[in-house]
Amino acid sequence: MAETVFANDSVTIGKTDRNGSSVRLSVLTLPAHLGWLRYLDTPDLATFLAELLEAAQRAHNSIGDWSAVGKVLESWEATAEVYASPELVRAVESGERELASGQGKSWGNLRNELSL
Repeated sequence: MAETVFANDSVTIGKTDRNGSSVRLSVLTLPAHLGWLRYLDTPDLATFLAELLEAAQRAHNSIGDWSAVGKVLESWEATAEVYASPELVRAVESGERELASGQGKSWGNLRNELSL
């Protein structure tokens, strides 16, 4: 089972194997302006880190265009803001239930209707 642990300004991702032994990997020390990462669950944090590293690699390869890194940070910070607000989480979950029951319109359908 994977878990994410936040303590003070560091984040640790841990995984327990089938034998019950625990393996912990300290990932990073969080600067104060990345405190919003604590609202991401373990799978989202892993996805964030993968996207961030991929964007950094692209920036390195493109000789200094770091705009993709900024976009990754902005996108995940917005996601964390939703997770931090129980009211927004309920609204998103309500919308997902409406779509699942055939109510409302998916973003893809709406985009097609509006020719976006």
